Formats: sequence, structure tokens, C-alpha cells
Amino acid sequence: MRRLLLKLSRNSHEVFAKVELKSMFADLTFNNLMRMMTGKRYYGEDVTDDSEAKDFREFIVEVAENGGAGNLADYLPILNWAGNYENKLMELFKKMDDFL
Repeated sequence: MRRLLLKLSRNSHEVFAKVELKSMFADLTFNNLMRMMTGKRYYGEDVTDDSEAKDFREFIVEVAENGGAGNLADYLPILNWAGNYENKLMELFKKMDDFL
């Protein structure tokens, strides 16, 4: 929170300024979660390992893209032959396990 407030105060030090808070709150949330799990920062300033942070951010995007998606084959089993949704999820879970 302190880093977020300092960043906001730097942006509007002399005059009022419009600030886009959505990305800042996302950075704050992900940094808090990852600092609890790994003790490292992956978003915003003061990132210690840029390549690992970049890999993690790409991983989070992939999880977000597949996390809310439903499997159509659950409703129409004939679609099991067309898609490999379950295999994609298994690969994603393996990547998550390896990362953590």
C-alpha cells in the first residue's frame, strides 16, 4: 500500500491528475499474493528477476484466458474428438506446479 500511495503522490505532486487505478490495484493484488507464496515481487517497480517476472505475467494471462472458459464437451460429448481442452488444462496445471 505504501508503494502505491507513494507512486500516486509522485504522479500528482503539484497539481491534480487523472490516474488509471485498475492496473495499479491489479499490480498490488498480484504482488501481495505472490509475496505471500514466494516472497518475490512480479509486478510494478522493484522487480528482482525480470525474466521470471515476465514468465509469471504470461502464465497469469494464460490462466485468465482458460480459467473462465467452459468445456463445451461437457454439454455435447461428441465434441471431445474436436477439442483438446482437458489436455490444455493439464499442461497449464503442470506449468503452474513447476513454477510454484
